[in-house]
Amino acid sequence: MMRLARIFLAVGALLIFVHLVRALAAMSGAGEGQFTDALGDVASELPPGLMGSGTSLGLLLLGSWLFGRLFKAAGLPKISGYLVFGLIVGPSALAMVSREHVLHLGLVNDLAIALIALTAGGEMHLSFLRKHYRTVLAFTASVTTLVLAGVTIAMFFIMRPMELVDFESVTPMIIVALMVALVAASGSPAVVIAVITEMKARGPLTQTALSVIVCLDLVLIVLFALVISIGGPILRDLDAEKGATTPAAVHLDAGADVSHTAAAEAAEGDPERPVAIADDGAPVRQSLPVYIAIHLGGSLVVGAVVGLFLAWYVHAVNAHLDIFVVLTCFGIALLSGALGLEPLIVALVAGMLMQNVWPESSEPLFGSVEQLSLPVYCVFFALAGAKVDLGVLSDLWMAAALLVGLRALMIAIGSHAGRKISGLEDPAGKWVWTCFVSQAGVSLALASVIQRSFPGQPFADNIFNLTLAMIAIHELVGPILFKLGLTRAGETNV
Repeated sequence: MMRLARIFLAVGALLIFVHLVRALAAMSGAGEGQFTDALGDVASELPPGLMGSGTSLGLLLLGSWLFGRLFKAAGLPKISGYLVFGLIVGPSALAMVSREHVLHLGLVNDLAIALIALTAGGEMHLSFLRKHYRTVLAFTASVTTLVLAGVTIAMFFIMRPMELVDFESVTPMIIVALMVALVAASGSPAVVIAVITEMKARGPLTQTALSVIVCLDLVLIVLFALVISIGGPILRDLDAEKGATTPAAVHLDAGADVSHTAAAEAAEGDPERPVAIADDGAPVRQSLPVYIAIHLGGSLVVGAVVGLFLAWYVHAVNAHLDIFVVLTCFGIALLSGALGLEPLIVALVAGMLMQNVWPESSEPLFGSVEQLSLPVYCVFFALAGAKVDLGVLSDLWMAAALLVGLRALMIAIGSHAGRKISGLEDPAGKWVWTCFVSQAGVSLALASVIQRSFPGQPFADNIFNLTLAMIAIHELVGPILFKLGLTRAGETNV
């Protein structure tokens, strides 16, 4: 009890300290975009929100770590504590971390995604995949199919009664329902990896969950690109009849944010082609096969190159691995953004190559990755919690609760079907469904694509808010259920 009291006091002291620092900064007269040197002179102008984001980063890092210890003492996953703390200090609650600060911390978020994906690659053993590929395919296919079918049908019938859309024809309603279903079907490799790392889990459930959830999200990213590329023009033409224009499609990013969107002028020209954004901001049209080949194929190639670079460094230099890993992950994030690649895939392939081609050389590298995981997870999941909008959740809780319940039912049925098809034995087969519940980065990215693909359209904002409410519930509940599954399967070592 005294331990919990000390943690609460530490969190309270931290919040008070940050509040006082910002109050003193405001009283000094220095603007948010100004940097004051040791003599008190304004040295330069900085973008609004950038100075405060440094304080927010420290607050999220230390505060989420304390909350993680609090949740661990209560028998809950630490990452649930990280999420809850981010929610408490985020824009929709105490607002100590503003939306501007969250945006400025995007690169830190990208670093976390690369590091988490690198960890996932290190846990993907080709020997396991070759032996259990039927299990991975069975669970991926069954869960994806049932969640897509169930949520699409439900959305089709509740959209108009709940005034989420004002379409009169059936086709656009099916397209929007399918988009929501694709977001609902996505999972969270980041949460799965974080819980596995925290619990030091090893065993059939651990390997199956990680392999299936990564495979599922990669499949859904491709399907979402297809749906929004084909359905986008139909919704745009419908909006054009009402005097609105909408871009045909956008760049997809598997991180917590969408880094590129189609410019409004992209609506001109051929509406059937997806749009990429050049460095100067101009839209560049690509055919769908070319887009997928560059986006996914290019990510695979670059991931292999990064993996070779990692292997060379560990073999030839093998020094300062912590610094090297951080710089490599930053490089993956920046390079993926510049080339329009998938950082999740790039880092995943690099990690898989290291683990399966040079397993002995990779041990010190992945040891450094594990040492870096704590601060990275603290910031990543705290930022995810800060993005939860409590106002949206309160407004759409009925629709969100309906879809969350339906999604859970479809996951349970799909997991049971996958278990029967694959023959996965208990207790792993009994508890594998728990890995599908969590949602985070990929789900947020896909939801953002829906909103940003149709700017100014009421249906896009309504659908984005609904999916955001669903993700918020799954963010909080998912880690707890997956920890329960690993514990009941007897695969935890803490």
